[in-house]
Amino acid sequence: MRRIICIILAFTITLLCGCGSKSGGDDTQDYGGNTQQEEFVITPMASGLELAPYSCADFSMSVPEGWMVEASV
Repeated sequence: MRRIICIILAFTITLLCGCGSKSGGDDTQDYGGNTQQEEFVITPMASGLELAPYSCADFSMSVPEGWMVEASV
């Protein structure tokens, strides 16, 4: 019984030793050698809005042109 446990333990250790990373510990991903960087220009949508003034008895603010402000009841 002891011999079987030793064989199973040796087999398990052998399997676990082979589960390491082949990159030598480097955590970077390999994407097939594609080193070209893509650049994105993000334009906020709010920058293209025309604002119109809105005011009531309690406050005043700017709202986007064409928006309707309704009072809640």
